[in-house]
Amino acid sequence: MALVQKAINLIVESMREPVNIDFLAKTIGTNSHRLQQCFKLVYGTTVNGYIKKARIEKASHLLTTSNLPVTEIISEVGLINRGYFSKIFKELYGLTPKAFRLRYERM
Repeated sequence: MALVQKAINLIVESMREPVNIDFLAKTIGTNSHRLQQCFKLVYGTTVNGYIKKARIEKASHLLTTSNLPVTEIISEVGLINRGYFSKIFKELYGLTPKAFRLRYERM
């Protein structure tokens, strides 16, 4: 559990950077296989799945609490491709980022 918490802290601190499992494992002093197993056990998902969800959740927060343009939000959460961002955002929330902002803005 301590390994997972260390990895989560790094994910949150490095949200704007292209974080991957090898970087996380090396930084917290374990190997990628063990870290992957721990994430599966604790969260039922892969490290990359957790990172993707964390980025989209932060983006949803920024969409509803800031006036930042979507392109800046994409950068804030460490993504580059607007099409990919919109695709994974819609997978999680069922709405495009723009529609989400309009529906949930300042509720």
